[in-house]
Amino acid sequence: IDSKIIGVMRGELVVVGGKRGNGKSLICSNLCVNEYNNGFVVPYFTIEMRAAQIYRRNAAIEAGVSAMRLRSGKPDAEEQIRLAQKLIDKYDVDPNEWFERFRVNDSSLLWLQKSIKESATVRQDRQMIIIDNPQLSLADIDTSLQKLKSRYGDSMRMAIVDYINQISPSGKEDKFDWKFQINIASTLKALAEKHDVVMVAPYQIDANGEARFSKGILDSPDYAILLQAYKTAEHGGTDTVDAMKFSTTKARDVPPFEAASAVDWHTLKIKSEDNISMDKLGKDTSPKEESSAEGKPVSSKPTDLPGAARRVGDI
Repeated sequence: IDSKIIGVMRGELVVVGGKRGNGKSLICSNLCVNEYNNGFVVPYFTIEMRAAQIYRRNAAIEAGVSAMRLRSGKPDAEEQIRLAQKLIDKYDVDPNEWFERFRVNDSSLLWLQKSIKESATVRQDRQMIIIDNPQLSLADIDTSLQKLKSRYGDSMRMAIVDYINQISPSGKEDKFDWKFQINIASTLKALAEKHDVVMVAPYQIDANGEARFSKGILDSPDYAILLQAYKTAEHGGTDTVDAMKFSTTKARDVPPFEAASAVDWHTLKIKSEDNISMDKLGKDTSPKEESSAEGKPVSSKPTDLPGAARRVGDI
């Protein structure tokens, strides 16, 4: 995707559409982990999934361990070592000293998690901050971003809101009213500009690939990208490859595009270095390019944008 859009600009809103269970939150977790690994602070607002679920999923992606075994509390010995190393790396400590203490204490992840939390402070140069709020409102997002931005400054360049259709109104509006849904998208775009971050937010689509509740959700975003997951028989599917396909239904400043990346469904890691050719995915069922909010076709010519150095690449 980065090679297609030359990174994402701060102040831009990227919405990612998918059906239930088709990988919307998976995309969010991969973005969160990648941004953290790039050395930045990234807030992840979660509405439906609890913080512990997001943390566990992120840990599987980051450490490259089985998400299923981690969920059941039964990572194997090698996975426990990887998880311990990643956990230690999140704290301002001597990693060699703490890894030795981990081994001396029967390689217990529970001991490590409890002890390091009580004895050390989290590193301030990069963090994954999970904000768990089932009643999350636009005002909550604004307030949290204001506090985080004042603390971390340019170290925070992306915010993830999972997801658009579940954001709660501050007043008596119907959460699923089409007017309120449009207002959510336009406000998220305004908050991206206000706090100088890339805003990423999934949204639900129907069986035809259209945005649920209101097509007007797509008026404000700079990019609207549809997801399609592919799974082989090993992972309960019927496809020939394990992959995630990305198709733009809206793209400003760049031509519409399709891209696909290999996915390790054991660890839930999207492998950015492993691109999959479209012909391996079978018949193209993705929706085609839409018109822009002004009713004109989305530009198919890339534009030289000022401040290109502020683009957020490698996401």
